[in-house]
Amino acid sequence: MGKLKSLLILLAPFLVAIFTVTSLYAANAARLDVRQMLTPLVFALFVAGLFYLLFWLFKWTAKASSMVAIGFTVVFLIWNVIPWQISILILIAILILGIKRGSYFKPFSLFVSLVMVMAIIVSGVQAGVSIQAKTGNSVNIEPTHVIEGQRNIYYIVPDRMPSPVAMRESGLNPDKAIEQLRSMGFYVKEDQLSADPYTVDYKDTIYTTRTMRFFASSLNSVTDIPMSISYQDCRTMIRDNSVFDTLHNKGYMIVNVASWFNETSHFPGADLNLSYDDIGLLERIFQDELSVAFFERTMIYGFNFRVLESDSLQRRVETGRLNWQAENILRVSEHEKASTFVIAHMLMPHEPYVYADSSQSIPEQYYANIEYSLQFIPELATSIRKNDPSAIIIIQSDEGMAYRKPIELNYDLSPTQWSGVFTAWYLPEYKGDKDIIKHNAILEVVLKE
Repeated sequence: MGKLKSLLILLAPFLVAIFTVTSLYAANAARLDVRQMLTPLVFALFVAGLFYLLFWLFKWTAKASSMVAIGFTVVFLIWNVIPWQISILILIAILILGIKRGSYFKPFSLFVSLVMVMAIIVSGVQAGVSIQAKTGNSVNIEPTHVIEGQRNIYYIVPDRMPSPVAMRESGLNPDKAIEQLRSMGFYVKEDQLSADPYTVDYKDTIYTTRTMRFFASSLNSVTDIPMSISYQDCRTMIRDNSVFDTLHNKGYMIVNVASWFNETSHFPGADLNLSYDDIGLLERIFQDELSVAFFERTMIYGFNFRVLESDSLQRRVETGRLNWQAENILRVSEHEKASTFVIAHMLMPHEPYVYADSSQSIPEQYYANIEYSLQFIPELATSIRKNDPSAIIIIQSDEGMAYRKPIELNYDLSPTQWSGVFTAWYLPEYKGDKDIIKHNAILEVVLKE
């Protein structure tokens, strides 16, 4: 019995780490593969082991290393679930207790182990029930009927492409690109602003990126999403959106030409999700939904694992992916078949800044990618129009300028730069006033036509 107690005390931080993953999976087991737990589990166990080793080596906490490791592991892995002020107080309190009364807390670690064992068992049962329910209630996302002859719709989202006014304020000249687009009949608004409520001086905690908020809003015809929306609620709005339902009801087939951004790499409501094969190791490891949701809860939320990849790898992968996206968009436009909705989130001019000299400053690299985008977008639009003259083409950015981390806030940018977003809409036969269409409501307008 004594050896079992010692083992349970030793395992307490690791059991806590396991439960943070199994509980998250259990809440989403009805739609996620169980293999998605592997990456979060390895990471969580590594964090627990690191804290355990650190506090075991630290002589003042050695006697309470299990208890202190439990506290630090919990706080690290669910940092975004509770207010950070409370997390800091927990860490301070547990350190003081561990140093002052270390030898008295083995019963606490034992109790935590027993509770975690039961909790892991419960979450396993909960996951099993959800998986069984999923198996018996599979959903067919194929359209029941495709109505031939409707205009194809191309919805292209260049990430962080600023408005013409924002570009000019930053010393960039978009006139040539705008002239090319307008000559083809595109509406291009100079000072289009995002409907997102983020502001330059916003200083509270951010749980959802502007890109997530944009897709949640535009795919549900919602012009404004409250800042209080949770990360998971935002994901749910993207996954279960009203626009895809409307498109299917109208007889459209939905094709997603995916970027590497997890929220848009796979739309469950799409009939076809295309993904680029030539990707880096880290993208393969950290690309599934559970990993992203897990990491967004931890203390390192917002960390872009791609920054660990070499410049040459990022350049090869991202230039190849953008060309691949353009090729697949054009492949659809070459077909005679109508009633297709193509959605493509393109990481351009978003980082990694592959169309720039890496020796330049970050803003200079970002501006170089904007200038590349000013050539890329009109060329893509020209090719689509040539292949599919009657198609509706919507090119609009998800967010305005941003080039500093860790939480995407830029205190040196003006409101125009921060909120100004690029729009270029080709809406044949639309008779209304395009200037009054709200940024996130364009799909609602198109689907009502």
